[in-house]
Amino acid sequence: MMNHKAFTLIELLIVVAIIGILAAIAIPNFLQAQVRSKVARAKMEMKTVATAVEVYHVDCNEYPWIEQNPGYDIPRVLTTPNEYLSSLPKDPFGPSLPYDIYVPYLTTNDYYYATKKYFDHFNWLWQVYPGGAENSPALWDLQNKGPDRAWARWPADGGSGVLELDRPFEFQYDPSNGTISAGNIVIAGP
Repeated sequence: MMNHKAFTLIELLIVVAIIGILAAIAIPNFLQAQVRSKVARAKMEMKTVATAVEVYHVDCNEYPWIEQNPGYDIPRVLTTPNEYLSSLPKDPFGPSLPYDIYVPYLTTNDYYYATKKYFDHFNWLWQVYPGGAENSPALWDLQNKGPDRAWARWPADGGSGVLELDRPFEFQYDPSNGTISAGNIVIAGP
């Protein structure tokens, strides 16, 4: 008889189990790394837009006006006729999810931009206080919906309702609450 060397069924099962354990460890870490990179990209793009908004303010002595209501997209005036931005950034997280309170109101799928002057014009309550309500309000704010892909969720869905978008510094995204947690990524100025 010839002696054939081969793996036994138990040895193969052990190898498959080890590969499964390694995959169970690696895949969640990979997915979290993707979310962290999208958050970093969103923050970088928001800083670029913030710089463009402030340069526009220096040139025109006012902040760019909201061009679309509803919507609150970053104003196209930042790209033409003067090129403060070469193009308007797109949200790295993609479109809003259906449970987003603001989906029926056609709120932007990319970055949200609003100004105190615009809210004052319509007698709407401006609640953007970067350092808390006891400090001076911001004159503009820029937001990204973050990894939960919603500007705001109904309280029954674990959200804070419209406050998440209207009072962004009280309900902003924090990765310490979990990589994919509620809250928007916020920057305001000046």
